[in-house]
Amino acid sequence: MLSSESLRILSPSVVAIELALPVLIMICPTSFWPRTMTGTAALAVLFHLGIGLSMNGAGLLSAAAAVAWIPLIPTSTLEKCTESLKDMRKPKIRLGSIIFFSFICASIYFEVFETTCADPRRDTFRTILHNRWNVFAGTDTEVVWEIMPGALKDGSVIDVWRSGENVSWSLPKHAARQGRWRSFPMVSASDGASEEELDSAYGYFCREWNEFGGPGSQDCSKLLTRFKAFMLRAPLDDTAQVSKRLLREQNCPETDSCLRA
Repeated sequence: MLSSESLRILSPSVVAIELALPVLIMICPTSFWPRTMTGTAALAVLFHLGIGLSMNGAGLLSAAAAVAWIPLIPTSTLEKCTESLKDMRKPKIRLGSIIFFSFICASIYFEVFETTCADPRRDTFRTILHNRWNVFAGTDTEVVWEIMPGALKDGSVIDVWRSGENVSWSLPKHAARQGRWRSFPMVSASDGASEEELDSAYGYFCREWNEFGGPGSQDCSKLLTRFKAFMLRAPLDDTAQVSKRLLREQNCPETDSCLRA
């Protein structure tokens, strides 16, 4: 729906709005302060709720940001809202409320039960409801993932990066490793890394599989003997066009326990 250039423009606008709202409150005349404060706080709450509904990983952050604005709403406004709620004997269902809650329900359905995202050029409705934007993410034009086909001593081949799963070159649905693994230096000799640095970094996977409680530490026939580390790239608008780059060919030494056996 949004081009890479549009995201580059809209992303900093979030920060601009966050900074502009407090300034708007401070410069407004005293006589208009209650109305300005109410409108600004309502705008901020709706703004953060919109972010929470349309971005992955922003739910708790948006909720906290929205709640932080509620105490700034003037007491007189809150009292009027409370009195209006008490006086409402027959609730009125408005068209705006129906549209708003329908959007929320549809978004939850597509996020929970829908497993694939449609091409926005073919199915605009589904693309709008299937929120797939990530908070605190760059506006990259391609997706990158890793794969490490490794050979075991018994002749079988596994993906070392995905902890022994079958090797697949297609785009994975979920990241294989989370947390600090996202900052693992996927580098090669062409990136200026020395042989010692490469052996230290990629040699960890040998130790992880063969020594640190991995399958190779329990069964010598499952020892990891060697593997290759690849970095794969594909355009976001056509993930079938995959290009791969060989980063490292790593040989794994046998462990002492298997040598003695």
